[in-house]
Amino acid sequence: HAGSAYRRDPTTYNARDAALGARVRFVGADSLHLATPNPPTHPYWSTTDSIQVPDVPPPYEKIRICHSVSNRSTKGTNEIVPALIDVQRELDHEYGYEVEIQILEHLGFAECIRQRAGAQIFVDQLCPEIGGFGASAVEAMAAGCAIIADIRNTPTWEGWHKHGVEDPPIIHVADTEDLRSEILHLVGNPGPLETCRQMSLDWVRQWATPTAMARYFVGKLNE
Repeated sequence: HAGSAYRRDPTTYNARDAALGARVRFVGADSLHLATPNPPTHPYWSTTDSIQVPDVPPPYEKIRICHSVSNRSTKGTNEIVPALIDVQRELDHEYGYEVEIQILEHLGFAECIRQRAGAQIFVDQLCPEIGGFGASAVEAMAAGCAIIADIRNTPTWEGWHKHGVEDPPIIHVADTEDLRSEILHLVGNPGPLETCRQMSLDWVRQWATPTAMARYFVGKLNE
């Protein structure tokens, strides 16, 4: 299960799965907290088969911060964009950093992938009702981006490890002030930014390729 249907009515889906005698099931990571213990439930997430940047990125002439828009309300785009513009001005006027904001909307999949690959920081969503990460965040990790999102509804570190999975290296923000603070920290500290970017690539290679996901599914089905 994933998406709005399960979030709207988890009770019905939980009861149906139990009545069907499901031995195991997989639920989107941001909805795992809505699942009942029976049947045993594990998180799942999107995959990508494209690693787009080298392991050691080149020095930056400018910082690019990207946000992809699918649904403005579920992404929190109307809050994210003004916050990014404000932090862009702050970084330029007070710190002298050249920052480019990329808002990817109404673009085809291939063009989104191409443009996202030029960013160092990707803001996925800022929506407490979702509180998770989607396909675009995984694709941005595969492009070597540091990922920022409201992930309040995804498992904790202990929750991921209980399912045998490394927690994804996503920086949690609860509001636009958190977003501003994290971007200022990353842009002003190249070391942590590079660490986050490398952790994104490492996590995708280990957990989010189609082969890795198939191995994870089969392993859980065989437990």
